[in-house]
Amino acid sequence: ETIDVPVVGGHAGATILPLFSQVPACRGMSAAELEAMDKHVQDAGTDVVNAKGGKGSATLSMAYAGAKFGNAVLCGLAGIETTECAYVIRGSEEQLPYLASKVTFGAGGVKEVHGFGDMSEYEQGRLKECLEQLKGEIDAGISYASENELAIEKTGSAWDASCIPATPSAPPQPNLAASDKKTGNFKVCVCGGAGGIGQPLCLLMAQNPHVSELCVFD
Repeated sequence: ETIDVPVVGGHAGATILPLFSQVPACRGMSAAELEAMDKHVQDAGTDVVNAKGGKGSATLSMAYAGAKFGNAVLCGLAGIETTECAYVIRGSEEQLPYLASKVTFGAGGVKEVHGFGDMSEYEQGRLKECLEQLKGEIDAGISYASENELAIEKTGSAWDASCIPATPSAPPQPNLAASDKKTGNFKVCVCGGAGGIGQPLCLLMAQNPHVSELCVFD
């Protein structure tokens, strides 16, 4: 709880980019150690599968990540601005239309999308690799969505993306202090609640002080 490592880029493999250069606790690590840590973060899910002898995956880690993200959204809606790394749509002048970085959530949802901040020379090289791979994945996803009928009921007018700033703001400083005692009163639904990720996610969300009612579907 005393170390905050921003993880930007994408969600798998080489697209995952932890920015250790922004973490004071990592400043004494050698270049070789940082590169090994970077690789370990990329392969963390595979490491857990290997540790379990192929009998399971990193379901608890994924559930905890989902619970942290859900808590950030709920805190924001409750009036406690909260920042977590999230994969969101980006502004028109950014490298790609979707990227992960620090995002501040407020009463209206996403309040501010932050830039990556200062990066080491190694991280800048890794970012280029990340963007190249992500571009192909995003293009494939957009192409698929444009060529297939998605099961989404369209109501009202289309979402207006004009409110997204063309460029991101500077990344905020880590806030590791305890938040105030504001609480929300939200009804939360977990879909896929009987799965390996869904079960621990339900348990974690049930303990969230902002959740007054939890609905579980599978």
